[in-house]
Amino acid sequence: MRIGELVSLIRSRYGALPQGERILAELSYAYSYQEHFAKEEKKNIEEALLPLEKKVLQGTFSMQDVILFEKKLALLGRKIKEQTIECVGHAHIDLNWQWSYDETVATALSTFRTMLQLMKEYPHFTFAQSQAALYDIVAKYDPKMLAEIKKRVHQGRWEVTAAAYVECDDNIPNGEGLLSELEVGKKTMQSLLGIEARELKTYFVPDTFGHNRNIAEILSKSGCSYMYHCRGKDVPNIYRLKAPSGASVLALHELNWYIATITPECFGNYPEQMKKYGIDRALKVYGVGDHGGGPTRRDLERLNRYREFPLLPNLVPGTFSGFFEYLEKNAKNLPVVDEELNEVFAGCYTSQSRIKAAHFRGESEIEETYPLLSFTKEKGLLKPRDDLLEEAKKIQLFNHFHDILPGSCTPNSRDYALGKNQIRDANLSFEKTAALKAIADNLALPAEANPGKETTSMGAGSGFAVGKGIMSNELGSGSKRIYLIYNPSHTGGPTKVDLDLWDYDEPYELMRIRDSQGNDLSFSIEGEPKTLFFLHHVQHISVLMNLLPLSYQTIFIDGRKDVPGFISPKAELNVNKRLYERGIPESYVFENDLIRIEMDPNDASLLSIESKTTHRKLSGLKSGFLYEMENGDDTADDGSGMSAWACDPILERIALQNVHLSATSYRITPTATSIQGKLHAGDFDIDLLFCLDQGNPYLRISASILYHGQGI
Repeated sequence: MRIGELVSLIRSRYGALPQGERILAELSYAYSYQEHFAKEEKKNIEEALLPLEKKVLQGTFSMQDVILFEKKLALLGRKIKEQTIECVGHAHIDLNWQWSYDETVATALSTFRTMLQLMKEYPHFTFAQSQAALYDIVAKYDPKMLAEIKKRVHQGRWEVTAAAYVECDDNIPNGEGLLSELEVGKKTMQSLLGIEARELKTYFVPDTFGHNRNIAEILSKSGCSYMYHCRGKDVPNIYRLKAPSGASVLALHELNWYIATITPECFGNYPEQMKKYGIDRALKVYGVGDHGGGPTRRDLERLNRYREFPLLPNLVPGTFSGFFEYLEKNAKNLPVVDEELNEVFAGCYTSQSRIKAAHFRGESEIEETYPLLSFTKEKGLLKPRDDLLEEAKKIQLFNHFHDILPGSCTPNSRDYALGKNQIRDANLSFEKTAALKAIADNLALPAEANPGKETTSMGAGSGFAVGKGIMSNELGSGSKRIYLIYNPSHTGGPTKVDLDLWDYDEPYELMRIRDSQGNDLSFSIEGEPKTLFFLHHVQHISVLMNLLPLSYQTIFIDGRKDVPGFISPKAELNVNKRLYERGIPESYVFENDLIRIEMDPNDASLLSIESKTTHRKLSGLKSGFLYEMENGDDTADDGSGMSAWACDPILERIALQNVHLSATSYRITPTATSIQGKLHAGDFDIDLLFCLDQGNPYLRISASILYHGQGI
């Protein structure tokens, strides 16, 4: 009988019995060991199996037969015992994946309570847990439990693999966001459990869907030497991940899976790994996950039994950090991977666009707020609210989680993320506003800045539509207004600045805008005044300014005649009139000091793009509009049927047919050139706005799409 047939027979007849469990575990490891370390032992194993095979076929197979088999292979057993497998428990806990936050809290607390109880019952049990956000949950809801965890941590039995705040997505967050994951994660663990930042060396992201090429750079700069992952590009089991800069980390691509149980045959593939890398040690990660749970009593009871099996290696309690340190010293011939580790479930990177939009706003708000607060703090103008900033940053980092930000989550999780992001935005908006107000309060303003008495603008608009993150404060009113303009960018130059002018009752033809040196600034009126709130109206205006990086300046609005550069709404070109009177132009032109773009007036495709700085010109483009359709594949590569995520091969790209642009306005102002209109193509009606701002090399495109087709 072939060995495979014999194993199947033992598994079916005796797998639930002690003798079956024991022989299955030993055969699995012994055959793998002899294949990679002692090929001559194959004959001995097969000879020792002959009497055992007869007993299996006769139905009289017993533990005594197993013991006899082990005695015949005693020499092989001594060689196998020279190898060690470190066993470490883990509980994978998805934050708000297919459930709401209250369930995440319950999952974390019940899982951790179970692990602490198992540690009392099993002295050999070691456990590792990632994600500083989970420890924040414990600190908030069960401080007593946190004290128990801290005790186990310092005993070396509870390993904290929470270098990062959450097991985050590694593709969508910017570099600052990924650095913050590690900075805040380590600070949180130091604060809650007294673990020094330098001790948290493992970046633990088993379920993250892919990893950008620069992650090794970010990790090495943050004091992380090791990376443990399971998904992403098919790479070697143990390797060095190298960034373009040359920085690298030691990476372990899980050989089995991060959700596993202890079974008789779960160790069989480790000899191959040991042979390949010249090591005599392996790491076995076990424990139920996704919704927590972790290792069970059955797992620990089995490990206790398996330690006594003569034909299994030494099974010892382990840690991730200990195993990585062993690899650093002993692993040989490690391959180097210097490319992106992407990606599985690629469709996640386009789904749940509201979460992604809120995330990008958070990135912008953080990038704008912190330099401003550093300036005001250094000048002694304002002491930042650290509590608000920490809350805002932790909300941003929590929503980096690999099932939240990519979008592989349910409406409950999405709604929680969006709601918490509103708190984040309020905190950052308040801090940014407070900093700007502190600056404004210290400005030396001219006497003419005193507000007029007969005005309604004071109290109008404050806090309304603050999508840009500023709670407005007024300086000046009536016909005289003052604005404090802050440039949060690291770049400067001519820039279009958009302003809201509340309850300005003077004729716009008489309006003048100057900088703090008295120089006139070009500006344009954006549409007609809008009535917002009872008895109040707002006018959007755009001003062309020369901004310095990370700086602020004031501008003054007053009513004076003969303003140079002003273009009233009546003077703007009207496309419809031009189409009827002169016919359709050959092209629409967008042009500023940096770039010139020509657009086909019929279908809005681009005809040419010319850079005025490099003098390069791309012509003959005729790049039009495409739409993308899923190809109907409803299973992931592994056959799991995760249809919400399976988009690879991703999409079929189809060009829109019979495209026609109906333009409604073509505006050329001192601050921008824009075209607004509708695009008609089959079942699609698309409201479009193309805009090229002065000082900006990018053509901005806004689109609102109405699809008239019928779904399948």
